[in-house]
Formats: sequence, C-alpha cells, structure tokens
Amino acid sequence: MWLRPIISLLVFCFSFQCASYTIAVVGKTKNDSFYEQSYKGCLEFAKTRTDVSCLYDGADDYQDVRTQVLVVKELMEKNIDALMVSTTDSNYLVKGALKLAKKRTFQF
Repeated sequence: MWLRPIISLLVFCFSFQCASYTIAVVGKTKNDSFYEQSYKGCLEFAKTRTDVSCLYDGADDYQDVRTQVLVVKELMEKNIDALMVSTTDSNYLVKGALKLAKKRTFQF
C-alpha cells in the first residue's frame, strides 16, 4: 500500500514535471562582457527554477564563424533544449549547424 504513492510520484516526475532543461548561450566571442551578461542573465533565471541549467560558449578571442558553427554543433551533441546565439554570419551558421539541428528535431 505504501508503494502506490511513490509509484504515482515517479510516473508524474518522468511524465513532465520533473524534466530538466539546458539553455545554451553562444556569443560571437566568449571574452566579451555583453555576451557574458547574457549568460549571467540565464544563470539568474536558472536560480529561480530547479529544472533549468545554463551553458556558455563561443569563439575564444575573436569573432570566427567557423568556430561558432563548431561550438553550436558540439552543444547540440550535448542535447541542449534551447539555444541563444548572437550570430557572426547567419547564412554560414544556418548552412553549417542549424539545418543539422532541424534534422534532429531541435525546436526553433
């Protein structure tokens, strides 16, 4: 009899309420205070939710479209749930990474 409430809770958790979400923030560079502030905003939001975590990445020191595409692809491999990108070259990013995301049923 005591097992029934635990099973109900587990079913409820695994259905939808206890899911966790990962938001990735990708700037044109990692060392720019503007993009760092965006990431800090994500972290502040995550503090208000137990089911949200944030990742931050981008090109190391200068704007590089190829690095940005590689970073986005790597983040998608980590099964992120949301992606915020400040694009360096939107056409290249779409061709290099975002079409792949759409094939993997990543929601836009």
